[in-house]
Amino acid sequence: MIDFTRIFGSNHVVFGLFFKSFAVIGSAMYFIYALVLIRQTSVMIRSLEEAHTGVIKIISYVQLFVALLLIILALTIL
Repeated sequence: MIDFTRIFGSNHVVFGLFFKSFAVIGSAMYFIYALVLIRQTSVMIRSLEEAHTGVIKIISYVQLFVALLLIILALTIL
């Protein structure tokens, strides 16, 4: 049987690698979700003519900015 602790050094390294990859993949998936949300928001705004459409658009772009910030943090800090 393969001794994975000898290959990876210790259990802490394996856990750290798992956590880092999970954080980066999760942040990338959240970024894709934010892009889809912006697309859906723009389609909704075209079909609705409300007074508060600017606020909704700003909120969706803030969410995209937060998703991009999470990716940068996951790649640099972890």
